[in-house]
Amino acid sequence: MSSPHDSVPKLAESKEEAIEETETNGPGLSAARDEADPRAQANLKEETDADVTGTLNQPDGSSPIRKFRGSSRYSALQPDDLNEDDVDEVEIEKLKISDATDKPIPPSQPDDSSLIRELRSLAKNKPKLVRGKKYAVPGQSIELTSWKMTEWMYTKSPCPFPTLARGLFTRWIPARGHENDPQGAPGAGRDQILVRGYDKFFNMNEVKWNTWEALEIHTTAPYTLTLKSNGCIIFMAALTPTELIVTSKHSLGEVEGASTSHAQKGEEWLEKHLKQAGKTKAEFSKTLFERNLTAVAELCDDSFEEHVLPYSKEMTGLHLHGLNERRVEFSTLGNDEVVAFAKEWGFITTAAITLNTIEEVKKFTDKVAKEGKWQGEAVEGFVVRTKVSDRPPQLVQAYRGTRGERIVDKKELSTPPPYAPGSTFFFKIKFEEPYLMYREWRELTKKLLAADKKGQLRSAQPSSYMLRRPETRAYYRWIEDQIQHNPDSLKGFSDGHGIIATRERFLKWCETSEGEAILKKEDSKSGGGTEPYKGSHKTIIMPVAIPGSGKTAVALALQHIYGFGHTQSDDVKQKRTGPQFVKNVVELFAKHDVVFADRNNHIRHLRDSLKEEFKEKYGEKGHIIALQWVFNDSPRNISEICASRIEDRGENHQSLHADRQDTHRAVISQFFGSFEEVEAEEVDDIVDMEYTDTLEQAVKRAISGIAPILDLKIPDDHKVDEACAVARSYTVKSMGGKKAKPKPPRYFALVPDIDVDQLVGKKFEGKHVPDSGKKMWDNLVNNTRIADRPHVTLIHVKEKEDSLALWERCLALQKSAGEIEPAFTITFDHVVWNGNVMALSVSKVEMHRQFEDEHRQLAEAVVNQIPKKITDRLHLTIGTREDGINPFEAASMVAGWRDGTSADAQSQFGDGDADVNMYVVDPNPKPELDPTYGKETSRGPPEARVLKSEVESVIKKLGELEVSGGDYAMAEYKAQLRDAVSERRKQAPRITHALQRYEGDVNCEKMDIRTKRRQEIERRCIDELNRSRDDLLVACQWDSPVREKYFELVNKPVELCEREWVKIRPLLKQILNDNLTAQLQLAKEQEDRHRSQCPKRSFTLDIDPVRDGIGFTEAIQLLNEI
Repeated sequence: MSSPHDSVPKLAESKEEAIEETETNGPGLSAARDEADPRAQANLKEETDADVTGTLNQPDGSSPIRKFRGSSRYSALQPDDLNEDDVDEVEIEKLKISDATDKPIPPSQPDDSSLIRELRSLAKNKPKLVRGKKYAVPGQSIELTSWKMTEWMYTKSPCPFPTLARGLFTRWIPARGHENDPQGAPGAGRDQILVRGYDKFFNMNEVKWNTWEALEIHTTAPYTLTLKSNGCIIFMAALTPTELIVTSKHSLGEVEGASTSHAQKGEEWLEKHLKQAGKTKAEFSKTLFERNLTAVAELCDDSFEEHVLPYSKEMTGLHLHGLNERRVEFSTLGNDEVVAFAKEWGFITTAAITLNTIEEVKKFTDKVAKEGKWQGEAVEGFVVRTKVSDRPPQLVQAYRGTRGERIVDKKELSTPPPYAPGSTFFFKIKFEEPYLMYREWRELTKKLLAADKKGQLRSAQPSSYMLRRPETRAYYRWIEDQIQHNPDSLKGFSDGHGIIATRERFLKWCETSEGEAILKKEDSKSGGGTEPYKGSHKTIIMPVAIPGSGKTAVALALQHIYGFGHTQSDDVKQKRTGPQFVKNVVELFAKHDVVFADRNNHIRHLRDSLKEEFKEKYGEKGHIIALQWVFNDSPRNISEICASRIEDRGENHQSLHADRQDTHRAVISQFFGSFEEVEAEEVDDIVDMEYTDTLEQAVKRAISGIAPILDLKIPDDHKVDEACAVARSYTVKSMGGKKAKPKPPRYFALVPDIDVDQLVGKKFEGKHVPDSGKKMWDNLVNNTRIADRPHVTLIHVKEKEDSLALWERCLALQKSAGEIEPAFTITFDHVVWNGNVMALSVSKVEMHRQFEDEHRQLAEAVVNQIPKKITDRLHLTIGTREDGINPFEAASMVAGWRDGTSADAQSQFGDGDADVNMYVVDPNPKPELDPTYGKETSRGPPEARVLKSEVESVIKKLGELEVSGGDYAMAEYKAQLRDAVSERRKQAPRITHALQRYEGDVNCEKMDIRTKRRQEIERRCIDELNRSRDDLLVACQWDSPVREKYFELVNKPVELCEREWVKIRPLLKQILNDNLTAQLQLAKEQEDRHRSQCPKRSFTLDIDPVRDGIGFTEAIQLLNEI
């Protein structure tokens, strides 16, 4: 077998010699290119790949010049949208690589520009399929691009990508004089592969070419099995002959949010290994550069990040398992060379064994899987390295779809790997048990820890599918107890630390009498294992799309053609649609073998919930086909297509309708942003759908995908047209008569189902409650002024312009949820009042733990978009003193209390962290009959006269007329007075309103002056009188003996001037001195005593109109005990 370097032409001694050779030898293009300049290889292919499209001129212009256009090495897989403009045409004589780089390209490295050009085109036109992320090389002015492809598309044959590489970093090298041109511009330079990972390879039965039958036909000996390392992959490659780069699979350098990235930790270990071997990074870089290699290793370091298997100290570090050539085609060195290289440079070697037949591979791996160990060590699996044979496909046992069960009475042609004969080919054999169970324990623990952090541990019930094993049920009971009673042992678990130690502690506990008893009990629940389902095969067709894709129309058409079962999530009216929808799907299998589960299923959690219930019941007899609408167009175009369809269907939908506010577009945008693509391991088969298809095209596309899997007959065009007509005539069940057009919302609010009287009443029965608070509460109770249906206003229409993002997200959630009322959780932290109004202040708004997954992303957007100015005023109004007081006064009161601008704010406990404290607030917030929601006003006094102000002039006029005016004049004047009084009565509400608004503005100005004055006095007391802020707070407390004297000096609506400060300074000093003696000590003792008698705790109320699993009774009982 020839070396991969044999095809590289020998370089000529000079540029002239190269051109002469070109003239003599005709199409000896590769040599001519390299001879002209070893670095001038941009956009030119090797001899076998070049297409002659022009002529080649010599420098003097005397003879013809050839132009060359590079062609893709994966020409059969080129995307359809690769334009001519994306292809470089370069004259060799005019191309010079920039002198800014020092020998950036090894002589043995072929031109990679064709590949990168295709990737750029895909990233531009199909950004959901291919993404290129830029990284700056640390300490360099060099930028690399990491290419990441959609994982599940690797399973397609042929693959839509121009390479199967997984882990690919490239560099743009500009030609001389083109340093400022855009990357990829024709003739401006060339691209270079700097880091080349393995081609994507799959587990057994994950793709059609990875079945034992197919492998036996389409692969050839030898089969080298290397131990599957349990860590994270690290790539090491040369940037130049003296400079090295170290990356993880898709990133380089620092990672935001992580103290140390995988790449950084990998580089640390590289330096340790090189030092141990007596080597330097420069030597290592030179070797990799000259041989044009990427070194591939597994970082196994439990102190940095734990996985499933533990590693001893001597086995911690970088396990070298690959040396890949930096070229488009996958070319990797043999295992013997890798082992020798690892020993030379100080890396940990990867254990391997070579076998001669696929049957030997199967027997060997079955034995290791059964024993669980190889060479005394636990083994998770093997990576098998072999070659593709040249044997043609043969009839083999058929499988249902890609990963379904065998079809006993059917044969099909074997599927060869997507490589040419003789190519290197990898596949892996991964052992499921006990490692799958260990991973489930890890994920279960993380889920419970996250729930415990939110105070929802008891309600975080894992799915029945996750608890299908008795060992996992025992682990669930054990870990829940550990979280409650031994939380310190789980510190760092969520960050990847202590995972193995936790598992080992559980396994040791299982050996105790308690553990054995619980394991035996859980095992008995299984009854020795439930009988597997043995009936007919069942299939779920699961659409994965955003609203407006046309999935329901496709479902209705398929139902008409094949009689499939069909159920829609939008038809579910229960508060929690998710579990009910899954139940509806499973129940339909009593009458149907195939069910279309009509829901967006755009996030993995939704898909998993359906998959777990389905697979638990039907096991290997259950098959899941995902109809995934792929993003093969720009997000803008796809959004426009979906929005147009929603507009066209009008009211013919259960909840999502178009409106003037374009709410439906906001919903589409939210779904687009939260979309999670289907991974290959989630389902058994994936059928690609297109948003741009007409209904007829979409139905035919779906049929062409599912018919071979389900062995269905493909209908003719007439039947498809008939089915599409039926789908178009469909009307939703809930339409009924014509609905009145809904009015636009005035505000969005959270409505808790709580008893305010019971919740707050006992807080005012204690001995230390301030008199003003007690008096206000008694007034509300005695005059039945407690709100009947209180709510927490999130946003009012008048706030829309200032908080447009929150308004749009509330609208989107309302449209998405339809008649389902989304559930949230709010936390009340204080009772706040003044002379006019009393309220509960809100410190936190969260999604309810049972929030519907389908709407979860939208709800998260609502919670995350609440701005600080709204957060500060969030409240629930308990009641107002009288009818003339607007309840929304509570908003400005709470906001002023939170930011410290409400004068005379007091705390019963003196502790801002107490969650049910009583505060007294001076009754001076803005009185707003028409709320302005915190907007300042700058109006002067209203231009209005009040009748009583003219009493004197009226009396005088009446006296004059009585003496000399006569009866007619008196009657005329009285008529004028009656008209004036009538007019004033009409104006009275407006005049009163204006006066109140003005009075409120004046009071606010006074309050602002008071606040500034108090803050300035506090600052001077702290700076000049050496008082702490605690001293000042104690002096302000309602039961402080010096409070009245202190406020006489401080709480005035007059700005502090130097003359006044000189006057009040000694008085303040004396007051504070008095306060620091017996009075201060007494106040603190009383407060400490009160604290010890009244424990403080948060109370959290769940908002759910039907009290679905929330437990309000327990919450209220808890509050009563505080």
